[in-house]
Amino acid sequence: MPNQRGYRSGVWETFACDEHGQHIGPPYIVKLVRRCSMEATIYELLQSQRNACTHIVPTEVVRDSRGDFLLMPCFTGLHVQPPPWSLEQVLNYFVQVLEAVEHIHGLSVAHLDLNLHNLVMGPANNGTLDSKVRKYKPYLIDFGNSLVLPLGPGKQGPIELPSGVVDHFEGVSRFDPYAWDVYCTGQLLARILKHFAHVGPRTRSLLEQYIKWMVGNEGGCTGMRCIDICRCRPSARQARQVATLARSGLIVSRFVSRLRDLVLLRWWRSV
Repeated sequence: MPNQRGYRSGVWETFACDEHGQHIGPPYIVKLVRRCSMEATIYELLQSQRNACTHIVPTEVVRDSRGDFLLMPCFTGLHVQPPPWSLEQVLNYFVQVLEAVEHIHGLSVAHLDLNLHNLVMGPANNGTLDSKVRKYKPYLIDFGNSLVLPLGPGKQGPIELPSGVVDHFEGVSRFDPYAWDVYCTGQLLARILKHFAHVGPRTRSLLEQYIKWMVGNEGGCTGMRCIDICRCRPSARQARQVATLARSGLIVSRFVSRLRDLVLLRWWRSV
């Protein structure tokens, strides 16, 4: 017997209950999709691929005469992995978020409302019924404003941007949708760096420069090459590649440091 409570408009948190009304099993979210939204279609598209994106919450789409419904595990926000985050944790998060954005862009899907409210984390103890869910892994949610576009990154012209959490550029209502996603992702990562990261000042400065590269000009596009298609910001793939390279460099650096310490320890014991 289910027990439901309102979460926000059109969204309910639901629990299975025993005969005594006690919750059993993990909580799930039930969402009624707006009729003008492509959200149900987008979830079906993202989960139908052979290499389905592992940063999308496993979701069941229910088509009904009353409307389309989504059923998914109830994940929470970043407080699942409380700060301070190490440099390795920060880079892991950057890479995984950009992997998710790169994947949906590869399917010509623009999210158009990327912000911290629309990113959740896999629970520390996986109580869901889906074995693919991973601890502390970021997952994209809320594709209510998202669109499937006719062309991919670098080819798609500007569209009318929907209203969202991130304010539009002043005086700009039409913009390259994929570049808008990258801009919003940069703003999101800047908040992670500010509120969660525990890194030295030099490392923080380098990460801020990386985020500034993603965010670009906050007035929109000012480059001479940016006619309809934004070319003054990286694509999600380019941003992910740089973050992956930085993470790999950190891993190699730590391996070399440990190897050096091991060699010195053995030398010291032999003399």
